[in-house]
Amino acid sequence: MLDFYYFNPICTLYLKVSSGLPFKDPVKSKSISGVGNDNQLILSDRGNVRELLKDTQIEVQCFSKQSATGVVANDYVKRRSITFKIPPKLQPSDGAIVNGNTYTLPVGRYCSPWLKADYNVGYGIVINQITKSGTKYDQSIDKSFVVGKN
Repeated sequence: MLDFYYFNPICTLYLKVSSGLPFKDPVKSKSISGVGNDNQLILSDRGNVRELLKDTQIEVQCFSKQSATGVVANDYVKRRSITFKIPPKLQPSDGAIVNGNTYTLPVGRYCSPWLKADYNVGYGIVINQITKSGTKYDQSIDKSFVVGKN
C-alpha cells in the first residue's frame, strides 16, 4: 500500500510495501435524500484515501418492493445498477461529485422510477479500491429506507 523512493548520489533507498492492513470501513454512508431524480447518495471517505489509490469504483444497485407502476412484491427486487468511477485526480463519471472527502452520487437520475414517496427502497453499495501498488480492497454497504421518510 505504501510506495516510497529516495535517491541520493551516495546511496539509493527504495522501499515498497506491497500490501498492508486492509482499510477498515473507509467509506461511510452519510445520507440518502430526495424523491425521484433529486435522490442523492452521499458517502464520506473517512480515511481520505482517494489520492492514495490508483482506482476506485462504486457500484450502486437499486432495489425496491414496488415496481415503477406500484405493483408490490414481498421481497426487494433489483431494479437497476450503475457504476461510478472515482479516479484519484480526474473527474468522476456519471455525474458523481467529489468535494474533499465527500462523494455525492446522483442515483436518482438512474433509479427515479422506483424512488417515489413512501416506496420501500434499498441500495446495495459495493466499493472496489485498488492501491497504487495493486492491492485490492472491497467494501459493501446495504441501506434500506422508505422514500421521503428520512
